[in-house]
Amino acid sequence: MISEQEFLSRVARRLGREEPERAAPRWAPERPLPAGAPKDPEALADRFQAELEKLSGQVTRVASAAAVAAEAVRILGEAGLQGRVVRWVDPALEGLGLDEALLAAGFEVVPFAPGADGADLVRKAEQAVAGITGCDFAIAETGTLVLGSSRLGEASAPGRGRVVSLLPPVHLVVVRKAQIVYSLAEVLRRTAGSPMPSQLILASGPSRSSDIENDLSVGVHGPGQVHVILV
Repeated sequence: MISEQEFLSRVARRLGREEPERAAPRWAPERPLPAGAPKDPEALADRFQAELEKLSGQVTRVASAAAVAAEAVRILGEAGLQGRVVRWVDPALEGLGLDEALLAAGFEVVPFAPGADGADLVRKAEQAVAGITGCDFAIAETGTLVLGSSRLGEASAPGRGRVVSLLPPVHLVVVRKAQIVYSLAEVLRRTAGSPMPSQLILASGPSRSSDIENDLSVGVHGPGQVHVILV
């Protein structure tokens, strides 16, 4: 097997060049953030909200975790939704009182519980009006949510079924300000050397699909609405 440099040298010789093109610069984990990148948590939250709302996502800020459940009920109620809600079984959602508040408002709640019948959970997610998840990071630069099939740095977390964020027409996400970073590079920097999940979803707003004639459809290959409750 030849080295990368030798391969490039062979290509350069075939093209009649004496020297191969300079290799593309490689990103290094210690590379500083771009000039002008906000670092203050409130500034990062403002940028994340502004970018996500440009993509038709919606952000609601609450003063504390105690207000998350009531806000979730309000969002789903104002969207005119009734019926089943699926959610992650994850520490990010524990202690928020979501199940109690949703049940009191007339919703059926289906936790994506480890050990349950996977096919049955998928069917229930297909029939759900909303899916509720947490996230691993939120990227301020692009308004992107980072959702791992397990928590970043951990081997597995079976309560984080990806169908919860992809199949229901409404995706409701609980995000904490401490999870907001400026860029994807910062996510990679923080997780360098840690076990990675089998799947990582980078979601920037509602699903968008466009055909060859550039006809844009929203909500075909994923949720048509994305609501973030920012704590």
